[in-house]
Amino acid sequence: MVYALVAPLLAKPYIDGWKQACMSNLKQLGQATGIYTQDSDGRLPDASQWQTDLQAYVHSVDEMRCPKYKAFGYAFNRKLSQAPLASLEHPENLPLIYDSSNLVANANDNFASLPTPPRHEGKNIMVYANGRYHTLPRGDQL
Repeated sequence: MVYALVAPLLAKPYIDGWKQACMSNLKQLGQATGIYTQDSDGRLPDASQWQTDLQAYVHSVDEMRCPKYKAFGYAFNRKLSQAPLASLEHPENLPLIYDSSNLVANANDNFASLPTPPRHEGKNIMVYANGRYHTLPRGDQL
């Protein structure tokens, strides 16, 4: 009886921990992309090998994995593949890397694989082309 009352309270730190770890991962991936872009004549990574391109710019490959699933779980916006960052209009509104239902390495698409239902307490997490990261509530459109 007591366990039934306490179990949901014990699970919440894990849920919050996954969300915080995922936000941290995406923040790190956004920063890694920024440094990669500076080193690559202002161009974003190739979507087909974005994680491979960014490996030298992250502390650990674990930063490229969704902590909740221990699989990769992030995708790169294919529309931004090798785009010159300086030429993007409103990079603050362009999703770059985001939670994805595609759990393979180097996943990429046209921003079509957001998990449904959202992965983190009803929200998905993404980093935009300007490096800002944000949660996107279920049903929100860009």
